[in-house]
Amino acid sequence: MGVGALSLMLAVVFTGCQGGEESETLKEARALHDATHQEANRFHERLMMIQEDVTTMLDQAKERDAMKPHYEDILAKLEAIDGKYHDWMSNQVLLPGATCNHDHDGDHDHHHHGTSMDDLSDADHLDIQKAIREELDALMGELNAIHK
Repeated sequence: MGVGALSLMLAVVFTGCQGGEESETLKEARALHDATHQEANRFHERLMMIQEDVTTMLDQAKERDAMKPHYEDILAKLEAIDGKYHDWMSNQVLLPGATCNHDHDGDHDHHHHGTSMDDLSDADHLDIQKAIREELDALMGELNAIHK
């Protein structure tokens, strides 16, 4: 599924204090969310570092350097992945009663698509977290295809 296809169903579980015991399924969804968020941060740091390195190589390439078009092509691909990453981050949908309590690079919006998340089951939340992770894994795959 592409980022656009998931944008209506993506939900990130951010909660504060809650009463009652959570199900194991919801605990698993929260753990997956936390792991995905940590991996997303590492991914974006790696992406930015690679972009900086390629930009430096491009800046150092002389006008007639045979590698210059290659660096330009790689940089364009990296910028496209960065754009997809930011789309992925901004297409997260907060659950009712949740607040955005995580750091991002730059401004972002959480979209409220008019769909109530109150009626979702714990299994639905877990499925959403799995879909979110699949999207991140696809972005990591794109980066790995460029920079092995």
